[in-house]
Amino acid sequence: MTCDHVRTRQFYARRAKTANARCQVCDIVDVSPKRRKLDSRRLVVSGGGGGDESDSKVLQLDDIDCISNLPQELIDCILKLLSVKDAARTSVLSEEWRYKWAMNPQLILDKSFFLRLTSKIRKRDKIARCSAFSRAIEKIILVHSGDILGISLYFPLKLDQCSATRWIEHFLNKGTRHLELNNYENHAYEIPSCLFDCVELINLLNLKLTLVDDGRRFNLLGFSTMAWEDMSLGLLRRVKIQGVVASYYVFYLIKFLLASSPSLEGMLLMCSGKVTNPREKLETKQELQNFPKRSSSARIVFRSYC
Repeated sequence: MTCDHVRTRQFYARRAKTANARCQVCDIVDVSPKRRKLDSRRLVVSGGGGGDESDSKVLQLDDIDCISNLPQELIDCILKLLSVKDAARTSVLSEEWRYKWAMNPQLILDKSFFLRLTSKIRKRDKIARCSAFSRAIEKIILVHSGDILGISLYFPLKLDQCSATRWIEHFLNKGTRHLELNNYENHAYEIPSCLFDCVELINLLNLKLTLVDDGRRFNLLGFSTMAWEDMSLGLLRRVKIQGVVASYYVFYLIKFLLASSPSLEGMLLMCSGKVTNPREKLETKQELQNFPKRSSSARIVFRSYC
């Protein structure tokens, strides 16, 4: 037998060995409901040639599954660093990890998540992109079974008001303490009244939403007759609002937050220089600085953006 034939046989033997190993590893991470038990699993990869035992490699998984026995605090830290899609992929690690991602207390459903999710849909087809995003959020809401302590939520263009309200109400009912809302720049949504009854809320960030400038709707929500001293966002410490204008209803909302947040440390108001009159902005600043705040240490900071 020539040297070329020997090298050819050795090449195909190594190739078959690699393929066999890959197939057996794929069997281990089977995601079907009938996945096999991982303990006491043995992978035997036979070498080519005369069957010498030294040419065989035996891979055996440990009886102790170190990944599944990590402390819950460490698991939470790992899941926080992953996107929702990558966190869902951890369900194939082991039996114990199958539903851990559904207990993740931090959800990042921001604009980056939206762009990755709709990357294969034409940008001009805004309705299709919004529909795909809505279906994904609804599935996450259906599957997630634990508390949600922090949520970053994006509202794309063409999203209906009912969906926005339902999502906010759902996440607040899951014990949310850190709420970040980002909506499309030129589209405003009505704030559900349940937001002002969430006693566990600590951070309210990037609130670029507004009450509808309609006195009738404003009265229906109960804000015109609301007794501020009876309301309390006891843990709210930081608020960031974007797109502030000198609207009576938005101004009323800011005053409400100042009057009902005894733990408030700071409020950042991002005012658009394109839509806010400088004189109105100055008058707004003076009135809010003199407004009796529930928290004496609360600082109000105004910033302009283009």
